[in-house]
Amino acid sequence: MNPLYLAPDVIIKLGWSSPIDMWAIACILVELLAGEIPFYVRGGISQDEEDIELLATIEHVVGRCIDPNMVGIATSNAESTLGSNICQYASHGKFKFPHAVEDRVKSRKTLRELVPQNSLFSKMFLDLLLKLFTFDPDERIPPHGALENSWVCSLVVDEGTVAHLYGQRGNTGSSALPDIDQEWIGGIARAINESPRTL
Repeated sequence: MNPLYLAPDVIIKLGWSSPIDMWAIACILVELLAGEIPFYVRGGISQDEEDIELLATIEHVVGRCIDPNMVGIATSNAESTLGSNICQYASHGKFKFPHAVEDRVKSRKTLRELVPQNSLFSKMFLDLLLKLFTFDPDERIPPHGALENSWVCSLVVDEGTVAHLYGQRGNTGSSALPDIDQEWIGGIARAINESPRTL
């Protein structure tokens, strides 16, 4: 898995579980629809430095601090789970990042900036992303919940197809949701059509 798609629970070494896949799906959705990797960090740095910068970037982009219980559990198991450089930035249930890292991270777009709130479609998309980018893996939306989300349901026209992605209409002659951002949908359709297919 691409390290930039890792959930914070993996970065702070709380273990791997199926909710990390939901986090990665959210990263891919943002990259597809906004054209940017949401939690990009610079290269050429040590693993500990990358982890610290990635955690700071995640907090900034999502717009909230990593769950204090998660930080507490990780720091209580510090000898066996976290590198010493990460441990030194965890205190009282939260991370305090170096000023240089905070300065670099400030220039990153937040999730609300990456997903413009100019239509019902994009508002539903942000709602799904916030559920996918929930820090506590036990609270993160599961696959069946994501499939029932209003944004995902708005893409389904009939029998599970995404016909309106390609400009086709259902029986009523209109798309399933009149407020769908057609530019975003067109971008998805172009990405699907232009991606190389291998058998």
